[in-house]
Amino acid sequence: LGPKGIKIIKDIKPDIIFSIYYRKILPIEVLKIPSIGSFNIHPSLLPFYKGSVPTAWAILNNENSFGITIHKISKNLDSGDILVQKKFKIKNNETGYELHNRAMKLGLDMLKKNFNNIVNNKLKLSKQKKLGSYYGKLPKFNKIDWSSSSIDIYNKFRVYAYPFRGSYSIIK
Repeated sequence: LGPKGIKIIKDIKPDIIFSIYYRKILPIEVLKIPSIGSFNIHPSLLPFYKGSVPTAWAILNNENSFGITIHKISKNLDSGDILVQKKFKIKNNETGYELHNRAMKLGLDMLKKNFNNIVNNKLKLSKQKKLGSYYGKLPKFNKIDWSSSSIDIYNKFRVYAYPFRGSYSIIK
């Protein structure tokens, strides 16, 4: 978001900003503009799985659940005060793509359900009390290591399944 984008937002003077799967960090200058605040929908149970593609990391780490968090955006990545969270089960055969899409729908549903309370400042903010965890972009390690456990191999297939680049192996 460059100077032109920041100027446009300042000129609009929004009351509220929602960041929904925006993969860049909004400048503090932008976060201070809205009178109600700036909020993010993050597909994990913060403070765990901060960073990008948390749903894929949850599968790779063999988690059986993930969550959706709506939180106030702060200067530190995915560290703002939490408005609302909900936990969901990860299906055993769900691919990374399917889980991502489901998380986006669940996040939208959560926003719709809580929108009036957010806009009218009726939700109590709670601090993120634990250190949590951070995961960055997925590395391009989609090559199957056959010495890995069967569940790790299966999860790698799930994360990199269509429409992504897929997993591969070289034999001999």
